[in-house]
Amino acid sequence: MFLQMLFIAAGLVLLAGGANLFVNAALGLSMRFGVPPLLVGVVLVGFATSAPELITGVLAALDGRTSIAVGNALGSNITNLSLVLGATALLLPFNVSVRAVRREYCIGLLAILLALAALWNGLLSRWDGLLLCGALLLILSASVLIRPGAAAAEPPEPAVRRARRGMSLPRLLVLFCLGLLLLLGGAQLLLSGAVKLAHWAGLSDLVIGLTVIAVGTSLPELAASLASAFKRETALSIGTILGSNTFNALGCIGLPALLHPTAVESAVLMRDFPIMAALTLLVGVFTFALGRTLISRVEGTVLLLCFLGYQGLLLLSALGATAS
Repeated sequence: MFLQMLFIAAGLVLLAGGANLFVNAALGLSMRFGVPPLLVGVVLVGFATSAPELITGVLAALDGRTSIAVGNALGSNITNLSLVLGATALLLPFNVSVRAVRREYCIGLLAILLALAALWNGLLSRWDGLLLCGALLLILSASVLIRPGAAAAEPPEPAVRRARRGMSLPRLLVLFCLGLLLLLGGAQLLLSGAVKLAHWAGLSDLVIGLTVIAVGTSLPELAASLASAFKRETALSIGTILGSNTFNALGCIGLPALLHPTAVESAVLMRDFPIMAALTLLVGVFTFALGRTLISRVEGTVLLLCFLGYQGLLLLSALGATAS
């Protein structure tokens, strides 16, 4: 037990240090290549911070436990929309142009619809995995090839210019990779300790995927988003969340399905997927009803309460299953 607590503490330290390096390098790269922070957050930071979800899902699928991958992907999206977005908004309300995030939000909605189509019949097949992975590749290609030209007209934020000064491209790349490695390493240490504690408590694979693993693999997003907020780079922060959710819904369900098709538990369609979809729609209401202020502290508090309510619901479900 003491060793697991030590892993958790060491993981938190690595997450904090890695987030600072990672965000600074991402800001520098955005200016170096003339790409706005929002797009960097979606394509580069968002997808990179989803690496723990993807690795966890692939390893689970290879072990024949694809339900962990599904629970991890859905649970991570719920965590991103409630805990990550809510905590960041409490620290610093988002102030990003609605026009700038509308397309990314719509892409996230499309990813959710595709994931629903794959899970709807209760069986996640290799054809479903191929559909989701193919959609992810198309979205990523379109983001890289089409978006920069239209978005580059947005003026860079002051912090981006500061991050670029005095940093060569090789140095920025080294810092980016080092920060990412620290983030992933810290998340893995924390996750390892937490999962062992959860197994010791007798939780099922699906519940562990939705709670402990989902929160643990979302720690890079949380650390990067909070670090961006401290630097007042809210565009990078919201881009990280939107990009990560798109990657989770498509890649982190699709690739495990290609490796090991599986039946989908009814709880996924009756409880977890509707909650993820409802949170996505709630964030959309907050976004498009508030003009340039994307999420305020009040809305952040609502999202955090949603996260706590969902965790409580999962805990009650686990206790009910244990009692029966």
